[in-house]
Formats: sequence, structure tokens, C-alpha cells
Amino acid sequence: YHVEQIGMERDSPLDVKTVARISNQINYQNKSANHGAGLGAYMIIGGWDSNNGSQVFSCTAGGNMIATKWTTDGSGSTYIWGFMDNGFKENMTREECEEFVTAAITLAMSTDSSSGGCVRLNTVNADGIHRKLVKPDELVPVYGELATTTRHGHVGSSGGMML
Repeated sequence: YHVEQIGMERDSPLDVKTVARISNQINYQNKSANHGAGLGAYMIIGGWDSNNGSQVFSCTAGGNMIATKWTTDGSGSTYIWGFMDNGFKENMTREECEEFVTAAITLAMSTDSSSGGCVRLNTVNADGIHRKLVKPDELVPVYGELATTTRHGHVGSSGGMML
């Protein structure tokens, strides 16, 4: 809402850094919301604009906004920081980047049971937003996990209960 409103007032789309600032400001200004519990959100704002190209910002619940080449968050993120540090390289093609991110998320899922079972990619570049779903049976096992199976129309993986 705020981004669209300001964009209309300026009569032009906002750059990524401005969107990150607005998001960060809303988050920080509402740190006492929810009966004192606050929003408590760590946000990743990324995008592409014609002035600065591709950009990523880490916005913390404490009000920090950090421009970075890459970042990660979520319950499985602690398991993949080294993988990300080691594997990230500048100027990857879209395909290389999507393969790298898919491998990172797959690694997180193999060590953290709360990280989900599929990979949803949203790649943003000068051509727009490209969405891709990588289904569980398309993911390459990292540590020899049991293969995903389908029974009675339900998709599940090892450890799950299937009737």
C-alpha cells in the first residue's frame, strides 16, 4: 500500500532501496505493536530497478537496513551460511543463480525439518519476476534422504505418516 501510494505521488516506480527503507521503517515503527510483542520481522527486500540494477537489503527487527550481495533467513538458514559464503559468485546467470538457490534450500531442508518440502523461486531481473516451483521429486537428495513417494494421491517424504 505505502509503496504504491508513494509511487503514484512521484508518478514513477520506486527504486529498491526506497522500498526497503519504507518496509524497514514500518517494521521498526511498529516494534511495540501487538500488545508490546511488536512485529519482530526480519525482512529481505530484493529487486531490480533501472537506476541501480539488482539489489538485496537485510532489514532487521531492530531497525537496521544493510545492503548486501545475498542474505538468507528462516529456520534452515543457519545450516547453509557456509554453503552460501563458499558458493556465491558475482554475475551469475539467472539459471546459475536458480540452481545455486535451489541447492541451498535443498541443503537446508535436509538438515531442518521445518524448512518445507519444495522450492519456490521468485527471480527478479530487468525482464520482471520469474516464478518457478521445484517439486519434491525434482530435488536432488543431499545426504541420502529417502526418496519422495506418492501414495493415495498424497506426496510425502521419509518420516511422514501416509495413509
